[in-house]
Amino acid sequence: MQTMIHRAAVAFCFLLLGACATSDSEAPEEKPLTVAEVLASSMDEEAYGPTRRCLPEHQYYRTQVLDDQHILFWGRGNKVWLNTLTTKCIGLRPRDTLELELRSGQLCRLDTVGSIDLTTLGPYRKSARCSLGDFRQMTHEQAKVLVQELDR
Repeated sequence: MQTMIHRAAVAFCFLLLGACATSDSEAPEEKPLTVAEVLASSMDEEAYGPTRRCLPEHQYYRTQVLDDQHILFWGRGNKVWLNTLTTKCIGLRPRDTLELELRSGQLCRLDTVGSIDLTTLGPYRKSARCSLGDFRQMTHEQAKVLVQELDR
């Protein structure tokens, strides 16, 4: 009798495991696109404006962290600059508030940035300090498309 109960319990466990397994016909979850993938698929190099080494502080009015290596600087006159940091920045995340060190009223390649997460109740999480790359100009429309693709 105990053997029959044991076999029934084992069979029930296999049925449960089979029900939990995913079938091959189910579509796998899509991995979110990276900034590099969106840029490569949506815009040719010719679609960008000029690249510059420095960006005066009066030319942008807000920043937006896209991921651990890309920051948008939103400017006036339909201009936006995409900065690709020289390396991935540990702890830098979208929706973080940037800490910028301005020297002589502008940000330049190799100046450092970091971030603070103000969405948590102290103590605030900080990222590493990381070096800026060149500033690649694009239009507001191109930047909006980039952000929409990343938010999918």
